[in-house]
Amino acid sequence: MTRKERYIVNNTGWLMSYVMQNLSKRAIEVLRDGRFDKAILENVGFCSVPLPLYAVTACNLILLDKCGGFLPLDDCVYKDNLKQCRELADFWSSEYGYDLADFDFAPYMGDFFDVDAMSVRYDKMDVVDDIVALGYDRAEVELYKSVLHYDIETVRKYLDLKIDPNAVIYDDVPADKLEIADDHLGESDSAVNDCINIISESVRTMYGDYPDISTYWDARRGHIPVERDALLTLLHAAAYGRMYDLLTGSKG
Repeated sequence: MTRKERYIVNNTGWLMSYVMQNLSKRAIEVLRDGRFDKAILENVGFCSVPLPLYAVTACNLILLDKCGGFLPLDDCVYKDNLKQCRELADFWSSEYGYDLADFDFAPYMGDFFDVDAMSVRYDKMDVVDDIVALGYDRAEVELYKSVLHYDIETVRKYLDLKIDPNAVIYDDVPADKLEIADDHLGESDSAVNDCINIISESVRTMYGDYPDISTYWDARRGHIPVERDALLTLLHAAAYGRMYDLLTGSKG
């Protein structure tokens, strides 16, 4: 490998790290300089289908804009990350023409489920007839299942029918015993609640408990290699941030 080729490889790794950390000035400098492997713009790797680099910013923006309450970040670190993430988002839009709001998570479902530590959640609603037999509404169960499997088309269908995503459903508690379930378990299950839980668990899985949160989002850090599990967990959390918006009618 020549010195120039080595520089390109190293610079590409730095660029990925800068984007992951929301280090906007450093990332934009590399992008404008142009001395990096352009293939990363279309595919950063790690996924079964190509994942473009701008998608990392799209994921960060969803979490920082919508899920600040779930992120154990120092307020100054949070605000700086949000500011720089927005700068990167504006750059992607103005200089590359990317619309971050249009990024589609559905093709990556198999990838981000692969790193989910709570994968049992996605199986528990599969036996719809058994849960309906406990006294729950079939449409509400189907909506819940569709959310957990990230089936956007079916979710929209049920939302258009005014099916309630806040409906409380357990896979092992009869519908007429929910008061007892709440007393014993402390937290009810619903499609909306599970989105919040997925986001919270994914963020904590990715970054660790405070103060280890600085692993990727501490703006004072420099080059930190981006690991596959960290990227896919970010993708997972952001996907359910988008789903939460859909279920609750949030904007942005």
